[in-house]
Amino acid sequence: MKNKYFAVTAKCGHVGRHRYYEGTFYVIATDAKQAGAIVRNLPRVKHHHKDAILKVVEISHDEFKAGQAEFENNPYHKCESKWQQRLVWDRILPFLRPETDLQIEHRCAERKVDKLPAYTKPKTKKPYKRERFICEIEEV
Repeated sequence: MKNKYFAVTAKCGHVGRHRYYEGTFYVIATDAKQAGAIVRNLPRVKHHHKDAILKVVEISHDEFKAGQAEFENNPYHKCESKWQQRLVWDRILPFLRPETDLQIEHRCAERKVDKLPAYTKPKTKKPYKRERFICEIEEV
């Protein structure tokens, strides 16, 4: 199989609640599916989102080289901490997008669900030994 060049646009995180950074990654892969899988496992990409990969486009070698140079100069990908990101926030801001309503709704619903089954939750507090003894005497 011959390797091809791809520009993969993905959702990246660490930019605030209900927002994502739309970043483009340039990878070499055999097909588009493999390119998406490679990018999904890269750092800063939202791994747990089903719709983390937004777009996969096959490109030429010249576009790939230009894209790699652009990626290296991207301030978002150069940041290693929160304070560095704040220094270049004005350059990152145009690439921020609001999270889709469907994703926000899914996360809110997930938090409300009771994850423990009913039989594992204690219904009442267990009485002390002394109280149990008193109850047994009264029943006789």
